[in-house]
Amino acid sequence: MVQQLVSIIVPIYNAEKYFNRCLDSLVSQTYKKIEIILIDDGSLDKSSELCDAWAKRDHRIKVIHKANRGLSDARNVGIEEAKGMYLCFVDSDDFIEKTLIEETYSIAKKAEADIVIYSNYDVDWNGKRKRHDLVSSKEFYQNDEIMNLLFKESIGAMPKNESDGEVGLAPWGKLYKRSLIEKNSIFFKDEHKLMYEDLMFLLDLMPHVKRAVILNKPLYNYYQNKSSLTHTVTLDKFDRLKQQFYYLRENEPYRSEIFNDYETELRFKRTIMSYIRVFVIQCILNNVSYKNIKKICNDKLSKEIMAQYPIEKLPYSKAVFAYCIKYKLVFLLVFVVNLKEKLKSRK
Repeated sequence: MVQQLVSIIVPIYNAEKYFNRCLDSLVSQTYKKIEIILIDDGSLDKSSELCDAWAKRDHRIKVIHKANRGLSDARNVGIEEAKGMYLCFVDSDDFIEKTLIEETYSIAKKAEADIVIYSNYDVDWNGKRKRHDLVSSKEFYQNDEIMNLLFKESIGAMPKNESDGEVGLAPWGKLYKRSLIEKNSIFFKDEHKLMYEDLMFLLDLMPHVKRAVILNKPLYNYYQNKSSLTHTVTLDKFDRLKQQFYYLRENEPYRSEIFNDYETELRFKRTIMSYIRVFVIQCILNNVSYKNIKKICNDKLSKEIMAQYPIEKLPYSKAVFAYCIKYKLVFLLVFVVNLKEKLKSRK
């Protein structure tokens, strides 16, 4: 079988601390016919120098230095530059198993798949890895099954599921056929305007997928970096979450994809609920005032989601947290979050 080129797109911003670990995992792939596209998004540390140094060491590495415009723009530049038959995304503070490209490429070719979705390890700040499995009803999906089954499993979990996600939204957990993205002009939305660009990318992509494969094998290592964008709090972050929810509910084709089917809407609201919970936790850990946390609990979006969702069907710990938000029990929320952090630090 003639091997086809596979593109690995890596957006980089101030990643010097984890850069070498990431690049080591890329250049060590058992599948050799790859191009590694490093998008330096205006880094202020030594990441730019490291990009150039690695490019001199390996001819498969291409570096693009650009002004800082955010993660979505960096990924879009990578898509435009990619030449591979397939492509995947790797975040610069993460790393991948050495067989990721070989295994996913082989499956994609054999199944003639548009997308291969694989699982990951969650890696904590001490380097401890925890397997994160996918929860899917099938291994192979095609045609109508994509939107009727796989899309629903990707948009969020059912209430009884312990995890908020079943298959997962993240762009980095997938190998894509590049022509699928190119032909349908799919790109990442600006995360400064609409929060959670991974969700938007998935919503745009899924209706065009004809064949998909689930590989429930952890091939990606997702590093839970405390200082990353996903762990920081800004005052407008919750407002952008609200904007995104109402934008999706009011605009086609997203309205039809999500809100015209009870199960899909229920799964989507589980995802929004998880975003609200994570944001509240981030606020507490960053010592945001009680007054502002209460504003989040009392917000129109929070009240709407908590009123409509069957909270009693959630796993116990998530149900307790949801009830605290619903009834604005801010002191109890702060106590629970801080207690969990103390217990976590003792492990």
